[in-house]
Amino acid sequence: MFAAVLIALSSFVSGSWVDLFDPGEQHDLSRSKPLDPWRERLGPAHEMPAGLGWRIRTELEPDGEPFVFRLPQPAQGAVVVPPSMTIKNPRNQAWGEPPRKSPEEVGEVMLSDDGLTLTFTPGSDPDDGLLFVLFGQPVGPSDAEITRGELPVRLRRSVSWRWQRGGESLVIEPGTVFLPPPSEAQRMRAMQGSAAEIQQLCQLGYLHGEICGEEDDH
Repeated sequence: MFAAVLIALSSFVSGSWVDLFDPGEQHDLSRSKPLDPWRERLGPAHEMPAGLGWRIRTELEPDGEPFVFRLPQPAQGAVVVPPSMTIKNPRNQAWGEPPRKSPEEVGEVMLSDDGLTLTFTPGSDPDDGLLFVLFGQPVGPSDAEITRGELPVRLRRSVSWRWQRGGESLVIEPGTVFLPPPSEAQRMRAMQGSAAEIQQLCQLGYLHGEICGEEDDH
């Protein structure tokens, strides 16, 4: 079972399905092997929702207009993936080291109650951002209606679905996604602590940003 989960995890991070004896991930087996059994095991093994969905990669100008996705099928959830989860050497937040970039800096996602409307509002640093949208079933990006302000966002398909205008871009990759639990900093921000407790956490380095009276999380 442990080996199966390891094999599955490589596919969820890279979008491919590889063998443990292929550490360089040179041979994608996803077209010749059924992935459903591994997807079914991922969620229970890591105690988080997982399944088919979209990975949306962002390269955008800071604090730009929101993108509104009108989805053809209800989404079960959506999240800005913490940037610390997508790099090899993240800061040790358990020891009070501030993350290099917070999810709030990438932006904010909001999903309507019926799961059919997703809004992404870029933050102060939305370059190299990653969003996960979980459907649990195959949903084609071309079936979505996407707008930014009054303008339609038209996707072009090659290997993935892409929108580009000037130096900005969105790339949508269907595949396996998961909804990670809140980060340590997010859990602490949600605490109902006293002002003195919050101040102490700020002084120790466990909290950063506006809650500590700082302008940003750097």
